[in-house]
This record gives sequence, structure tokens and C-alpha cells, in this order.
Amino acid sequence: MTPDQIKSLRNALGLSRNEFGERLGYEGSNVYETVEKLETGVKAPSGPVRKLLEIMSKQPDIGGEDNG
Repeated sequence: MTPDQIKSLRNALGLSRNEFGERLGYEGSNVYETVEKLETGVKAPSGPVRKLLEIMSKQPDIGGEDNG
């Protein structure tokens, strides 16, 4: 998944960078910065995160706001 696709997915899900990062399993004070790096191509997603991004793009209800 390209950086632009990652950003588009986050926007389509209606999530902030912090919310999106937390759903991807990132935690701590650098969540926002980590997602920013993913969206700009500075950092590539790891294997598990890459797989989760693929799943979220195919099944948006998994990563969106309404997953209850």
C-alpha cells in the first residue's frame, strides 16, 4: 500500500492520525508522528501492519468509527 493509499484509507474511515495509529496497534506518545511517516513514505509499514491495512481497505467496518 502506497503512502497516498494509507492517507486515503485513514480519511475514508474518518479517523485522526492518533485514532488510526491506535487501530494499527501503535501506542505511546509518537502515534501521530508514526502515522505521518507512513503517509509521507518516510516509514514503511511492517508486515503485520501492512496486512492489517489491506484488511481495513477491503473491510472498512473493521477499522472505522462504528466498529462498536
